[in-house]
This record gives sequence, structure tokens and C-alpha cells, in this order.
Amino acid sequence: MAYATEADFIALIGAAETAALADPENTGEPVAGRIAAGLSAASADILAILGKRTATVAAENPDFLRTACIHIARWQLSGAGTIENDPIKARHDHYVKLLKDMVDGEVGNSGQGGGSGGQVVMVTSGRVFSRPIRGF
Repeated sequence: MAYATEADFIALIGAAETAALADPENTGEPVAGRIAAGLSAASADILAILGKRTATVAAENPDFLRTACIHIARWQLSGAGTIENDPIKARHDHYVKLLKDMVDGEVGNSGQGGGSGGQVVMVTSGRVFSRPIRGF
């Protein structure tokens, strides 16, 4: 089960880049199923990262998982290379770090434990940004 479809991929990445990623040898003939296979592989990576939290995250953040899946697949389909200042790699790393943060509930530690970014908490009050009551 992929978290994104080929149509989602095209909508986010664009038709021209999708066509280029589907034809890695630049022969003019796209490899059938290449984008779908990339999305499936990216979904498997997401499942591996989220583990037992997959169902919860998927239910609460389907749009995020769709976007993460697309950017991870894009990186994999582009050769998964490491080029300094590569925006494709930067997006991949960004989404992988966010997924890892979702697993352990710590912001900014990428699933490593002992993060310095703060604890992820659920807002329970409807008046989060209200002004303090003054005794005037």
C-alpha cells in the first residue's frame, strides 16, 4: 500500500520531472511502473520508520504522509545521491527527520532520544493564544 498515487506525485512534483524520473536512461520510453514502484518503496521506508505508530500517524496526518512519501520516492528515483545543497536530498532528509520525531514525540532529535527541541504535547485548551486575565 503506497501512501501516494502517481497522480499525487505528478501534482506535487510536476509532469516534466515525473516523466524524466520514469525514464532514467533518457530513451524517450518511460519504464512502466517505475513511479509506482518508487512510491511503494518510499511507503515501505515510512512503515519501517514509524513502526507501531504507523496507524496513528496515518489516521492523524494523511496529507503529511502523502507528501513525505512523494519526496522520499523522488529522492530514491533520482538515484539517492548525495550532492551538496541538493534540494531533493534536503526534502528527503527533512521528511525522514519529521517522521522520526513523530515516533518518539521529541521535536528536533530525529528519533535519537534526548532531543533538545522540546516535548511534543497535545493542546487540550481551546484558548491557547488567549490574553491573560488582568485584574483591572
